[in-house]
Amino acid sequence: MNADFTYGTQEAPDNFCLRPGCTLITEDSEWYGVTLAGFYNIRPGLKIGLRSEWFRDDDGANSWWKGAPPEIEPFTGDFYAITANLSWIPKSFIRIRPEIRYDWYNGSGKPYGRTSSKISPVDGRVVDGSLLPGTEDSQFVGGIDITIFF
Repeated sequence: MNADFTYGTQEAPDNFCLRPGCTLITEDSEWYGVTLAGFYNIRPGLKIGLRSEWFRDDDGANSWWKGAPPEIEPFTGDFYAITANLSWIPKSFIRIRPEIRYDWYNGSGKPYGRTSSKISPVDGRVVDGSLLPGTEDSQFVGGIDITIFF
């Protein structure tokens, strides 16, 4: 079992962001979180992993994205995740790891389920749909990674 605690802080001067429509956090910021992970070896070369995460961003400093329209507020609140994976090591230099993950959020806005629409619901102008607010406060995703060790 592994545990990790993260704490971060940022102090920004008043003139930190000088361009119009700036999307940087321009005030003092604070964030923190905890990750717990556990692994169980089924047999040599095969193990199960479980991880839970909690992350709090009081000012939206780490949940903001470059290029977002200035009228879109950052996500301030609590982010949670539970991940399960299976690590298979068929050879000493390769690992194949599929995983499933459930994320949920408690705070202002909806960070998940962004639209592919190119029209901003705020003012009707054309923007990249991935930069618009989401429609969901949770998501379920899957993935796989293949790592080659050398």
